[in-house]
Amino acid sequence: MSVELESVRRVFLNVPVDTGATWPSQTVEFRFGEHMLLAHPHTEAFQASLHVDLAGNRLTEGRAITLINRVLSILAWLDDTYAAAMLGSWSGATSAAPIPLRSRDRPMLGHDIWPNSWGPLLDERQRTALALFREAQNLFLLARSPHAVLAYYKIMEFICPSPTERTALMAETAQRLMEGDTLNLWMLKHAAGFEPGDPAAAAKFLYDEGRKAVAHAQKPPFADMDEARDIFKMDAITQWLQRMARDAMERRLDLSLRRWL
Repeated sequence: MSVELESVRRVFLNVPVDTGATWPSQTVEFRFGEHMLLAHPHTEAFQASLHVDLAGNRLTEGRAITLINRVLSILAWLDDTYAAAMLGSWSGATSAAPIPLRSRDRPMLGHDIWPNSWGPLLDERQRTALALFREAQNLFLLARSPHAVLAYYKIMEFICPSPTERTALMAETAQRLMEGDTLNLWMLKHAAGFEPGDPAAAAKFLYDEGRKAVAHAQKPPFADMDEARDIFKMDAITQWLQRMARDAMERRLDLSLRRWL
């Protein structure tokens, strides 16, 4: 009788996922902290998806959505890609219902296990930084939005609230990125239009031509996102800020890049 009652109480939240991260090639159940989740693979007919038994895990729908977002933020960090919970999640089914295909983009199908051993992060600053990073990744890699510039810059502001310290951190990071990395130098010089040299000047350039150009429209510099030149320039600036954000998160917040902890 108790088994029957337990089966009746199963109520699943079903969330479609759009991601470029490594994803299991078959349905797998995995533990995230105290909770169990289920991942369905991306197939010709169904979307990659995550599922949580609300009753079995004793979660409200809101807490379950937060849990899934934490999982996706870890994926975005480890694979340096996007990971978005798509519109159209629903709950009420007594089983983890596959969700019809909504995106032709496929995740990187991996093995028949969940692709990392991470659990919930105890450090609030690490959790917040990962959430900010996933937001920025989705804006840039899914939407190619210039507002990704603000999202990556927000990570630098979060890590270094002091403008003076933040400028110093960005100059220090720019120095590392410019040393021996021809791709980074090419992006700054040919795409963004900045002649590499002084790291402090590079940090100021990224602030003036990136953050200010996207956030403000009353005084130059402006970013006209119909103009091809501005699109290429903003893409280059965004990629620079993305590299800076990852570097700062790894070095200043001690965020690991290892899948298996």
